[in-house]
Amino acid sequence: MSPLVQQLDFPLFAHQKGAPDSEFVELLKKVLSQKLKFNTSFADAVYEETSGHPFLTVNVLIDLCDWLIENHVSESEIELNGVQFESFIQQRLTHHALRNSKYYGFFRNMLSEYLGEDARHTDPWLYCVANVLRQISKQHPIALKCTMVKYRQIADEAAYGLSISRDQLLTNAVMANFLKVEKGVVKPGIKLMARIAGTH
Repeated sequence: MSPLVQQLDFPLFAHQKGAPDSEFVELLKKVLSQKLKFNTSFADAVYEETSGHPFLTVNVLIDLCDWLIENHVSESEIELNGVQFESFIQQRLTHHALRNSKYYGFFRNMLSEYLGEDARHTDPWLYCVANVLRQISKQHPIALKCTMVKYRQIADEAAYGLSISRDQLLTNAVMANFLKVEKGVVKPGIKLMARIAGTH
């Protein structure tokens, strides 16, 4: 017997807040120029946004470097930190900016497929998860989280007419890193993915 739901598990790089030498910090060092220094608050902020997803992390860093160039910041004069990354988020990771960004086209297209009517029939689990991410992002664009009560409402609407229970959807989505639950609050497993889903 094969399982009815195939979980798509993202390979995420590990990181602990404040760690100067985590697997994720090593990824950042490999992607950024040696001249472009950063501190642990920067690593923490990027990890908070991408959860260590390598493809999205690289895309964010490329976007960030172009943003720094556009703002005439010299790499020799800067040490990247969490406050700068927050400014970058406010300018470059809004729904409007992401909708027009050249850096996240692959994930925009992927999520567009997941959210399409065809996916509702061919891959209803992904359709439901993508819809939950989209609604969390649209309804709570700043906090990017919702109560369990709100999650159940969103999941019920997404799964209407489908044989997918909201509890099983949540369990599987947590295991596959699409969602996470902390103290009764449902959050995207990867914030940036939810932001991109919110552009549809």
